[in-house]
Amino acid sequence: MKKLIVLILMLLPMGLMAQEVKVAVVDISKLYEVMPEVKKYQEAMDAATKEWEKQIADAKNEHDTKYADLVEKGDSLADNIKQWRTQELVELQQKLENLYNYAQKSLADKDKELMAPIQEKIEKAIKDVGDENGYTYILHPQAVLYQSPSAIDATEKVIAKLGIK
Repeated sequence: MKKLIVLILMLLPMGLMAQEVKVAVVDISKLYEVMPEVKKYQEAMDAATKEWEKQIADAKNEHDTKYADLVEKGDSLADNIKQWRTQELVELQQKLENLYNYAQKSLADKDKELMAPIQEKIEKAIKDVGDENGYTYILHPQAVLYQSPSAIDATEKVIAKLGIK
């Protein structure tokens, strides 16, 4: 009985090693280069960024103009008017900071919203290629410390699965 258990334990690793492990790599950055959806994403993000930059520039110009006016006329203004304009400048500065923070959050949200369908499409194509070709793993080459020259590059198969020529 002991000999049988020892024999089974010795043969078990051999059985596990007999399973074929197929590993492929996919260069995600190349996928992003060829996908038309990524170009549309970039155009939308550029437009949103320009819109926020204009709003921030307008708010900054308003602040700078009022600051220059206060500096120029500061000595000739009554104390209560000077105090009122100073408070107005503080409020404009806070408004500018809030606008900047809101713009960053808005752009981050837009990035997530626009990138999610692209990432889902890539993930589905990679999964489909993996299933169709019997790959055990599909890795991104930047995360791999060593890649044999005989490694399978499935990038072109994923591009084809995405319907891109």
